[in-house]
Amino acid sequence: MKKIFSIVCAVCLAFAAGATDAQLLVQKVDNGGIVPGNTYRVYVHLTDANKDVHAIFGDATDPLSITSTAPFFQHAFGDYSAIAMNPVAINAAPALAFDSWITLGYESSEGNDMWDIGMSFANFNNGNGISTDNGAWFLLPTDEKCDANSNGLVLIAQFTTTGVASGTLNIQGWDGPNNNWQARNLTFTTANAVVFGCTDAGAANYNAQAGFNDGTCEYSAGNNTNTHHAGGHAGVVSRTEEGQTWDVFPNPLREGLVHVQLSNEFDMSLNNVIRIVDGAGRIVRELQVNDGMVIGGNRVSIDQNFAGGTYKVILTQGEKTESKTFVVER
Repeated sequence: MKKIFSIVCAVCLAFAAGATDAQLLVQKVDNGGIVPGNTYRVYVHLTDANKDVHAIFGDATDPLSITSTAPFFQHAFGDYSAIAMNPVAINAAPALAFDSWITLGYESSEGNDMWDIGMSFANFNNGNGISTDNGAWFLLPTDEKCDANSNGLVLIAQFTTTGVASGTLNIQGWDGPNNNWQARNLTFTTANAVVFGCTDAGAANYNAQAGFNDGTCEYSAGNNTNTHHAGGHAGVVSRTEEGQTWDVFPNPLREGLVHVQLSNEFDMSLNNVIRIVDGAGRIVRELQVNDGMVIGGNRVSIDQNFAGGTYKVILTQGEKTESKTFVVER
């Protein structure tokens, strides 16, 4: 208990380095109409593989608040955290799978070692919101669930509601042993939720509704597929057709221009388009490639004030579409 208390004190009192390479991402989950409303999962999206997350907190300076315009769905067999998500109980009561809860990495009760302190969830269990100016839910920093998954994501909550949920919270983690970092006043809204799936139009299982590439892209036999690591995290698949070689540099991008290096066989007679998409699936730049854009070394240089994060360059050449990933470090 003394060790736990020390960790909590570190969450509440430590002076930690700030971070701009963390954001909140909301996934829309298909609940099949088993429960009223829509189900969402909220993640911390990290673009720095050296960082992890071990606490979600609110303090007097930056309180934590999570609300919804309609009540949160709360199943009779559930509770405020994923610790209540017992697979046996879900088999008996399938609607329990879409209960509303908070977590840190864990999706069920199995091995779940999450703690909370200074928090009251009585209102949340009755369908209302969560707030604190002196509390946290957390894991010991050595817990493997503090680490992001292959897509750079750490799960922190699931909500089901007929309304729009939103929140403001603070996160803390390590970017090295005993070296705290924090990101404060991160916000989310389920109005901006995206579907997870394959966003590469060149893949066999391309999902036009998907707004976040979850690394599930599948390609027909004969295609050369490579998984690129964005900020140390796998998950975005890049396809290169035989005879078509191109690249994006510098990667990671820290300042200046990003360059798209084209192959010598690049056919300017085709309808050629370059799109740059951010980690949430939003197009931040679109260029119709013409002769005037292609400069020495057969490349296109793009001047854009990118925020820190992971981006995908989608190159469309006539009927062919290819994609590559690059990371912006700020």
